[in-house]
Amino acid sequence: MKLALVFLTLVLAQAGTDQPSAHAQQTPAETAIIRSLLAEQVEAWNHGDLEGFMDGYWRSPDLTFFSGANISQGWQAALERYQHSYQGTEKKWANLNLS
Repeated sequence: MKLALVFLTLVLAQAGTDQPSAHAQQTPAETAIIRSLLAEQVEAWNHGDLEGFMDGYWRSPDLTFFSGANISQGWQAALERYQHSYQGTEKKWANLNLS
C-alpha cells in the first residue's frame, strides 16, 4: 500500500508540473491518459476491485513488483500479493484519493 501511494504521488507530482522532466516531455494528451488511468485505479481500489485496480499495471510475467524487501515477479503474483495483503475479514483497507 505504501509503495502504491508513493508511486501515485510521484506520478501525480510529475504530471502536475509545468516543467518537463530532463528525460522526456509529456504532452497534455499523455498527462490526461495517465490521470484517467490513475482515476480508474483509485475507483477500483476504493470499491475493493483488485483486478480492476491491477488493470493499470503491465499484464505480463515480466512485471517486477517491489514492496519493502519483498520482490514478486509477474502480474499474477502482484495481484495475489495484493489479495493476501488487503482482502480478508481482518484486513485494513484504506481508500485512495487523487486530490
